[in-house]
Amino acid sequence: MSFSPVGQLTMLGFAGYEMPAALADLIDRYDIGGVFLFGPNIAHAAQVRALVTALQDRAATPLLVAIDQEGGRVQQWGPPHAPLLPSARDLGARFDRDLDLQQLQDHGQLMGETLAALGVNVDFAPVLDVDSCATNPIIGDRAFSADPARVAAMALAWAAGLHRAGVLSCGKHFPGHGDTQRDSHVELPHVNLDRARLDAVELAPFRAAIAANLPTLMSAHVVYPALDPVNPATTSHAICTELLRNELGFQGLLFTDDLAMRGIRDASDDLLDACIRAINAGCDMLLSCTEHDAHPALLAGLDAAWHSGKLDQQRVAESVARVRAAKLRLGLIAA
Repeated sequence: MSFSPVGQLTMLGFAGYEMPAALADLIDRYDIGGVFLFGPNIAHAAQVRALVTALQDRAATPLLVAIDQEGGRVQQWGPPHAPLLPSARDLGARFDRDLDLQQLQDHGQLMGETLAALGVNVDFAPVLDVDSCATNPIIGDRAFSADPARVAAMALAWAAGLHRAGVLSCGKHFPGHGDTQRDSHVELPHVNLDRARLDAVELAPFRAAIAANLPTLMSAHVVYPALDPVNPATTSHAICTELLRNELGFQGLLFTDDLAMRGIRDASDDLLDACIRAINAGCDMLLSCTEHDAHPALLAGLDAAWHSGKLDQQRVAESVARVRAAKLRLGLIAA
């Protein structure tokens, strides 16, 4: 059996409480890198554990299994299966009153232990965005604070707790989604701030996270004209490579946000084209949560793009190495 190297760069969502036959086929044919669990994949704890076990047993290379578990309104493992957790803003409001960094780390560890017991090994959290726009329709209470230093301190304590539980954290949404007035799920936002402001506010928590060796980050489907006047961050070489890698020194794994979101598809309507542009720009792992029927064609197209050179093969090799490093860190594979 011959596996495509690009399979490891894909993380796919799927429908239902059991592994679909189509997903099993993609795991067999392409050795995909990971799966994403949504609320509709979750019935109860025993069902999730059985689902993840079946997926891992099927995979030739152990899978990254991810979930969105921030607390508040972004909580896939929640009621009625588990208690509603406080939002980042709720935690921020308690900070210095009855919550310190050690308690926040303990909170993150407890969340991580809950996820690890389900078989989840990646949490797409914490949010590193700064709550700097009162009319932001998508971040708001998902951010810890309007103070970049406080965002960094709280997010990194929370992430350290996840890591103690054996779950990788993922800081999002690089280079900052806090000042948008549009929701990137439904349209492509622009953040029209100059570089000095971006450095002082939006980028500050990400700098701190990189200095603390946060293992993974997620890109934003947002245009930042001061950084790249044309491309959203996810498909911008200037942002994903020149800024994040070369200037800020990030060496970890960079996920795209979901590539079905209108923010990225307004900039690149075709799913395959968006994926190719994201990898070539410097993203490592492609997150496609929906459009399940399109996934077979997507994997075939990525494989063809790698063989034809449309996908930069050196870039693919770098990303495969970063996926491998994340799996090594989790103990999923041996050195």
